[in-house]
Amino acid sequence: MTTVDPLAQWEQPLRPWRWAYAFIDAAQLVSMVAVLAFVFLVDESYKAWAYTGAAAIVLLELAQWALAREALRRIPGLSGQLAVLYSSLPLDHRQRRHVTSSLVLFAVVPALLVVTVSTISSDSERVIAAVLTCVAMGPGFLSLYRVRRHNSWLAVSRLGGRPRHPPQGS
Repeated sequence: MTTVDPLAQWEQPLRPWRWAYAFIDAAQLVSMVAVLAFVFLVDESYKAWAYTGAAAIVLLELAQWALAREALRRIPGLSGQLAVLYSSLPLDHRQRRHVTSSLVLFAVVPALLVVTVSTISSDSERVIAAVLTCVAMGPGFLSLYRVRRHNSWLAVSRLGGRPRHPPQGS
């Protein structure tokens, strides 16, 4: 029994878009680590770098959104096939529970970090640190939210990844 890959015909045209998307992901990861390090590990004189990193994360997230939108526009019919792909590998109840608990952690961890780190003294510094931490963790939250919304790990990227193995039962 052969399994038809719903993305097979779009794999070649989609490849450069995925590479660009992955490059932006890597830059976001570096920026996230930098923001968290500058907020929680260095003294006040380097906090401007935390703002720069947070701005970079937001701009990179907007760039990813625009890139995915343009890829979906240039490759007609792809967005409909992504829904088919997502439904071919749905989350089971344990995975869905894991994604839900991870989303809750993404909401709670910034507050816990800001409250427990002793280098942040004033209330205004705590608010700024909380906002910067939320911005730094935002792309991860959005990825998990897409996974939950589409009920598939393949939705972690806006461009939908191909399954590494054929869907079960096909």
